[in-house]
Amino acid sequence: MILAGLTTALAGVGLAQALVGSRLVAAFARISRAAAWLQPGTRPAVTVLKPLHGDEPLLEEALSTVCRQDYPEFQIVFGVQDATDRAVAVVHRLQKRFPDVDIVLVADPGLHGENRKVGNLINMLPAARHDILVIADSDVHVRPDYLNRLVAALQVQGVGLVTTLYAGLPVVSPVPGLGHTASGPSVSGHTASGPIESWPGLARPPTTCGAEPGKVVDSPAKPSHDPTTNASARTNRRTTLAYPTSLTRPASIGLPARLGATQITHGFLPGALLSRALGRQDCLGATMCLRRDDLERLGGFRSLVDHLADDNVLGRRIIGLGLRVALAGTIVLTTVPEPHLKALFRHELRWARTIRALEPAGFAASVLQYPLAWALLTVVLTGGALWSIGLFLIAWVLRAVAALAVDSALAPLWTNNEHAGPAQRTSNDNAALAFCCPVWLLPLRDAFSVAVMLASYGGRRVDWRGQSLQAGAPPPITMTSPPTEGNHAR
Repeated sequence: MILAGLTTALAGVGLAQALVGSRLVAAFARISRAAAWLQPGTRPAVTVLKPLHGDEPLLEEALSTVCRQDYPEFQIVFGVQDATDRAVAVVHRLQKRFPDVDIVLVADPGLHGENRKVGNLINMLPAARHDILVIADSDVHVRPDYLNRLVAALQVQGVGLVTTLYAGLPVVSPVPGLGHTASGPSVSGHTASGPIESWPGLARPPTTCGAEPGKVVDSPAKPSHDPTTNASARTNRRTTLAYPTSLTRPASIGLPARLGATQITHGFLPGALLSRALGRQDCLGATMCLRRDDLERLGGFRSLVDHLADDNVLGRRIIGLGLRVALAGTIVLTTVPEPHLKALFRHELRWARTIRALEPAGFAASVLQYPLAWALLTVVLTGGALWSIGLFLIAWVLRAVAALAVDSALAPLWTNNEHAGPAQRTSNDNAALAFCCPVWLLPLRDAFSVAVMLASYGGRRVDWRGQSLQAGAPPPITMTSPPTEGNHAR
C-alpha cells in the first residue's frame, strides 16, 4: 500500500503539471492574439536558412508556407549536400510557383564535422544576403506573420536569439484502393490533378535549373528587390496558390502519427512553457532567429558542427554573450510522418537520449509528467482495487481536459476565422489536425513515453538520418574567435 500511495501522489503531481501547463498555453495564446496587429519597429531584410535532406512527407507544403510571408523583403536559402537529393526537385517547383520570392539553392557536399545539418548551414551561409538570419527545420509549417513575429521579438532590448514553440502535425495518408480527386497538392507533396506547372498563376513554361556540387543556384527569374513590389506580388501569389481548403480523397491518420503529434502538442509544448515560467531559456531548434554579428561573436556555425544538440549549444552560447533567448509570439507546426511505431520509437529515443545527456536530473524528473502511467501502475499494485480504478478514470478525464484546453487555445491561431485579421487567417485547414487530441489514446501515449524513457538509459547512441551518433553533454561554453566560413553575400 505504501507503493500504491506513492504512485497515487506521483499521478497527482503529473495532473497538476498538466493543468498548470494548459493554463500557461491559454495565456500564451491570448497574448499572441492580442499582439496580432503589432509590427516590429523596423522590418530589416531577413534571410531564412532551410537545410534539406530528402523529399519528406509534406515537405513542399511546409516549405511553401515560408514563401507566403507578409514581409517586405526576405530571402530563402535552401541547402543540400547532394545534387541528386530528391529535395532539389521540390525547390525547383517552389522557384516556379513563387518567382517573386528570392529563393536560392546551394548544393555542396562539404561535411565539416559530425553534425551534417550544421555542415549544410556552413555551406549555405555565404549565399545569405541579409544580416537577420532565421534557421528553420525543413518540416516546419508557419503562418504568414511568422517573420514579423520573429523580428519583433528580436528587437526587444537584450534579446540575442528568438525561438518558437511548435505543435505536432500528423501526416494524413490516403486510404489505399479508393478513388480520389483534388484541386490542389495532395498531402504527399505532389498534385492529385496534374503536374504542378498547370496550376493557376504558372503560365510560363517550366525552366530547368541544374544544381551542381558547390554551386549556388538562383531562381530562373531573379526577383526585384523592391520591398513594396515584392510584398504586393507575394500577396497576389498567396491568393492563387493557397493551400487546398479541402481534400475529397478519403484519408486517415495512422496510430504512430497520432501518438507522436499528441506528445509534441499536449506534452512538450505545455512543458516548454512551464520551463520558461520557472526561469529556463531553452532554445527550441525548430526555429532560431539571430543577428549575423552575434553568430560570428559566438564562433559561427563551425562552433556547433560537432554537437548533436546544436540548438541547445547555440542557446547557451547566446546566454554566454550576456543576451537572452526569447520566445516569439507564434506557434509553428512540425510534421509527424512516422508510418509505424518502430520509427516513432526510434525518433523519440533520439530525443530522449539527447535530453538525458544535456540535462540528466531534469530528464529523470520529467517522468512526473505522465500521470496516466502512474495511475495505471497504481491499479496494478492494488490488484485492481475499485478506488484505484476510479483514480485512473479521474486521472484520464483530467488529463483529457488539460489536452482539450490546449487545443481550444491554440486552434484559433491557425484555423480559418472570419473575424480574424489578415495576419491571423490561413487557408491551411489541415493545421486543425495538430489541435485534435485523441483522448482515447492518452493512456497508451503516457505508457509509450515511459517506455522510451527507460530505453534511453540503455545507451547513448542515436540514429539520425542514417547516421549513428553519440549523445553527449556539451562542453563548457568558451567564446572563440570569429569563424572563417567564407565571404558573406549581402
